[in-house]
Amino acid sequence: MDLGLQGKKALVTASTRGLGRAVATKLAMEGAHVAVCGRNSDVVDQLVRELKERGAEANGYTVDLEHTGELDKLIDQVKEDLGTVDILVNNSGGPKAGELLDLTLEDWQTSFQLNLLSMVHLTASFLPGMMKSGGGRIMNIASSSIVQPIPNLLLSNTFRTGILGFTKSIATAYGKYGIIANVIAPGRIATDRVKDMDQVRARGKQISYEEQVKLTEQEIPLGRYGTPEEFAEAVAYFVSERNTYMTGISVMFDGGIVKAIS
Repeated sequence: MDLGLQGKKALVTASTRGLGRAVATKLAMEGAHVAVCGRNSDVVDQLVRELKERGAEANGYTVDLEHTGELDKLIDQVKEDLGTVDILVNNSGGPKAGELLDLTLEDWQTSFQLNLLSMVHLTASFLPGMMKSGGGRIMNIASSSIVQPIPNLLLSNTFRTGILGFTKSIATAYGKYGIIANVIAPGRIATDRVKDMDQVRARGKQISYEEQVKLTEQEIPLGRYGTPEEFAEAVAYFVSERNTYMTGISVMFDGGIVKAIS
């Protein structure tokens, strides 16, 4: 299937690792000109080189999404290099683990900026260009916690849910301009972040990491963790020209592990 992404301009944030990297790579391989970014300039540069070696067009930017000043600089640089973008994939690193009494006010403020306000800021900055050009695609990456809270991840449960309300509002208000905005909620995908969380759970239960993985796989109806590449395929479809009518929705990408009816 031709996704119609050839020549499209896309910004994927937090795209040097895990889900963001897989999405950026998929869009680039489908012919999009991709802007990638991350905290480590060497890793950003390496990803850009790899994409270009595979025949893709890519620009790289060093940014920490926790800092508004750096975010402003990213926005200005992308607009200077690419003009407007046709596709915005808002992604961010996972917030600190913990329940209420484990967290400080600074933890809350940091997660608010990283996991919600950065998406608001980027969307508000690139939305006018999409409106002027006649449309665009926005995909906000959240978590399965938007449907079913995850124990010991209060910050994620709080701010990822905020992403859902934000996205629905954007889809409703700007659909008349051809803007399609959705949320995708990953569950147990085989990334470094998920591996770290499994290791923490294993230590808490005093079992091995391998035992923890087997226990989790037993909870997933499909019997396995998803891959970043599978996740990227789903995102690519939703931000492509093939998706013309699905907007304002949340897509669970979890192998069926969430039992809630959503």
